[in-house]
Amino acid sequence: MITYQRWPFMPTNTQTPEQQQQWWQDCFVSTPEVTRFAQAEASAVLVGGAGSGKSTAVAALQYKLDEPTLLIQYLPHHWPGGNRPWVPGGSHLSQILAAAATEVVRLLSDKAKLYTAVTELDTRLEFLNWLVEKHLGRRTLARLYQRLRHLTPAPSFPDASIDLYSTVIGEADTWNLLDELIDLIQALGYPQTLLVLDLNEAEAEAHLNDLRKLLGWLDLFEYPEFAIRAAIPESAARQLNLLQSDNGRLPVIRLQNNEAVIEQVVGQHMKVATQGACNSLKGLAETAVLQRAQTEIKSLYAAESIAGWLQWAETLLMLSAQQNPSDDLETAVYHFYQRHIPLRLETARNGVWRGPQFVSLDQQPYELLKKLFDLRGQPNPGILQEVAGSPGNLNTLVSRLRKEIEPINGKNLYLQNRRDRGYWLENFLL
Repeated sequence: MITYQRWPFMPTNTQTPEQQQQWWQDCFVSTPEVTRFAQAEASAVLVGGAGSGKSTAVAALQYKLDEPTLLIQYLPHHWPGGNRPWVPGGSHLSQILAAAATEVVRLLSDKAKLYTAVTELDTRLEFLNWLVEKHLGRRTLARLYQRLRHLTPAPSFPDASIDLYSTVIGEADTWNLLDELIDLIQALGYPQTLLVLDLNEAEAEAHLNDLRKLLGWLDLFEYPEFAIRAAIPESAARQLNLLQSDNGRLPVIRLQNNEAVIEQVVGQHMKVATQGACNSLKGLAETAVLQRAQTEIKSLYAAESIAGWLQWAETLLMLSAQQNPSDDLETAVYHFYQRHIPLRLETARNGVWRGPQFVSLDQQPYELLKKLFDLRGQPNPGILQEVAGSPGNLNTLVSRLRKEIEPINGKNLYLQNRRDRGYWLENFLL
């Protein structure tokens, strides 16, 4: 029996500061592609398949910065076509300015003395007031000045709005806006600003048009002081023809993790998790189990995957710690899916994400699954029968749905039922 700690396999944002430090020291492996992405002079796009380590590369970019850099997280739900744009109806530039304004307000609220650098130029102060009021509202600007009231002399809240830029669509306005934004952020002590994007497969598919417009906006890439670092799935890169083109302004870096890299990453995680007792999957499971693991990973991720092998490593360590036989193929596969591969409903098209894999559904099974998600794991036979039309139709629909979403024949991982309760969903994310 091998005892282990699960935290090395968990996202770094769930770890304690001490665990994070140890993870970066003992678990992280920096490949040449990750280094190029982190040390790019200006904008760069990192492309990789599901589970290839894109998000880890973005985290490394933030964790290992050598000089003061303002990081602006540009989340897709804030994009022009997202469900929560900063500026409804606005372009990418409007949303980016709003995101930048949010960071500037945070900086000045946390370090009020930085305001002195803003006031060194009247034009810089005017731009700050315009930036915050135009994109976050006059009340946000008022709250900022309220937080700055203890400065000596106390800053005066502007009496009237100044509309410096009535449009953000003209080329001249774009250049001037970015120039003024860079000047303001540099005055606050940050020589460079990075607009950070990290999209998974579902996000990239749902926001493909916005992503195309953003990466096609070449004016933005003229500024090494204000650059984009984007991590996007290979499927989206292919649709955008990024892998076939190189315009010189936006380097595209492709993650290519070979067997040696995967083995090194998995081994280091296992070594930390077991305090040195185990550092290889080959010493933990029979060949048949590892071959089945490879089959499941390729089915889910469409390629060899660092994430997939880490998930299998944690699963096999768990089985060993509980003294379950790790050479039982079906048991190992069941626990792999149960622990690491939840369902996520796709609302933009009829289907569901099984971990990184999209499963397309016909209309009726999709409507039933959607209702099961709405019930959040609680059985409700009456509501489900309303969707199906009758108990017989419900059973038929459930059977069709199981054939599509359940990965193991004869075992119910997601869609559960009991005669006295009815049907309900387990192992899902909202």
